[in-house]
Amino acid sequence: MKIYRLLEIIIILLNKKTITAGELAERFGVSRRTIHRDMDILSSVGVPVFAEKGSGGGFSIMEEYTLSRAVFSQAERNGLLNALGALKAAQYPETERLIEKLGAVFRQTGTSDRIEIDFSPWGSPENKGKQRLDLIRNALRLRKLISFEYVNAEGGRSVREAEPDRLIFRDYTWYLSAFCRKRNEYRTFRTSRMKNVTVSDETCPERPAISAVKNNAEEPAVKIVLRFNEKILSRIWDLFDDSLISRMPEGDCRLEAELPDSEWLYSFLLSLGSNAEVIEPPHIRKEVALRLRGALIYYTD
Repeated sequence: MKIYRLLEIIIILLNKKTITAGELAERFGVSRRTIHRDMDILSSVGVPVFAEKGSGGGFSIMEEYTLSRAVFSQAERNGLLNALGALKAAQYPETERLIEKLGAVFRQTGTSDRIEIDFSPWGSPENKGKQRLDLIRNALRLRKLISFEYVNAEGGRSVREAEPDRLIFRDYTWYLSAFCRKRNEYRTFRTSRMKNVTVSDETCPERPAISAVKNNAEEPAVKIVLRFNEKILSRIWDLFDDSLISRMPEGDCRLEAELPDSEWLYSFLLSLGSNAEVIEPPHIRKEVALRLRGALIYYTD
């Protein structure tokens, strides 16, 4: 959002004497024209930004300036503090200082304490998920090799050594993208299936950027075509983007998505019961039917 970019620009200017429009444009992924418009907006609300031309020039801010509450509306203040609070709760405690500073500026306290995010499964020891994430985050920060036992969707276990590349939060779950030495390629691991994580003293070597490398999940993906009853549409919306869902002429709905060919997929499909039918691929349809017949044995008198 523009308001957060404006705030970050102010913070950058407060901590750096001079910065060019090109540097800011590259940082935020916008054009130089957008940065110049941002500077005009800041000036119009009383932020003393000025530009110096020539070699060594750029945008600066008066040294005496401090961030004013008047720059933000009440809704924007609440939204900003709540967003930072969510980051802190999601295992980013380094945002605490920024929350405290902005809380003092906005004369608001306690915002970050109203948000709690716990990634540990129900019934697991307290903070176990957080401790695992903290280990992985420290390994990422220090570029250290990690070792762990990985449990795949079928329950198979294998010992891995991996060079962490990035943490990804997607669909309510943390994933680690890392170079797996066992597979000799980049893999994506679900952190909840990483057991007995340890961080070694070995520093990871430099490798090509992840965007240039095929990023394989531990479970291969398969394209699923699913016909389902409209009454479970809200559940499908919870898990999939609108662009993957369409209406069929006869009134049912259709889902087309690439999903991991794993035990999770079969559990999900079976949980839909008589409200859904697998159209493609044939091997998934056949396996679901086989499992349904197997389950029926327990309910036949």
